[in-house]
Amino acid sequence: MKRVPVRTLGKIVRDLILLPFRLLISGGGALIYFPRRYSDIPEYSRWMEAVERIDYRSRHRNQTAYIDVEPGAVPERIWLLFGGNGALALDWLPVISFAPETADGFVLMDYPGYGFSEGCPSPSSIRDSIDDLVRTLISRFDLSEAEFCSRLGVVGHSLGAAIAMDTAARYGAKRVILVSPFTTMKSLAAMIVGSLPSRLLRHHYDNIASIAKWRADRGDDAHVFIFHGLEDELIPLSMAEELADRFPDCVTLQVVEGGDHNGILLKIRDTLLSMIVSPTLTSTLTRTQKD
Repeated sequence: MKRVPVRTLGKIVRDLILLPFRLLISGGGALIYFPRRYSDIPEYSRWMEAVERIDYRSRHRNQTAYIDVEPGAVPERIWLLFGGNGALALDWLPVISFAPETADGFVLMDYPGYGFSEGCPSPSSIRDSIDDLVRTLISRFDLSEAEFCSRLGVVGHSLGAAIAMDTAARYGAKRVILVSPFTTMKSLAAMIVGSLPSRLLRHHYDNIASIAKWRADRGDDAHVFIFHGLEDELIPLSMAEELADRFPDCVTLQVVEGGDHNGILLKIRDTLLSMIVSPTLTSTLTRTQKD
């Protein structure tokens, strides 16, 4: 076997040690976001025929979302769906395409830098894009902001759970469903790269703070439903349990047996859709504990 020079070996070790710091010093973006384009998979071109594309501007850049609603209708409930850090908006179609005929409307958003959306993903750019998308939807449906918020529900998976919860807290959404959420991005980063480098993280997502704000604003009307897979290999179930323990009055946790991180949406699809189309989310809440 050819020996590796000591100098080269030392450089490899140094680079491995410094990798987490370089990722986080750069803002953490390389560790958090994994943008994809629709051109990567030709199948997406066929999926686009099933929904209406919405183009709008945010931060002087072109953004794209997709809407599934009866033509000319104003949905009784408007659901904003947010995917994980490697997901595209149309990845929600294998879920919502099985939804029964209802007066609900689904809005699927691509983050800046994903799909056809321009720019780079960050908490601030994603927030701005959501705000401009909301304004676009308000204009489209001819609603006031208060009317829009009264119809608003959010669903988010993984990173999208944090974005959904933040959106709910900012707009006072009536319904919130989170799938595979973490507590805070900093806590999750500490698990991945260690406590010290995680302190350099600048992309802050905090479900604890968002739930607290949303609950304070909505009072007794605040209910968050969480699904989390027992076999989640990326975000530990203990994080969802911590959210439920911190907010026992408003958070309901359902542990999904055999659910892993990426496959959980298809595993819970029927249950998720029955909750979405239910007249009141709270009527479907049943606290389920792990065996």
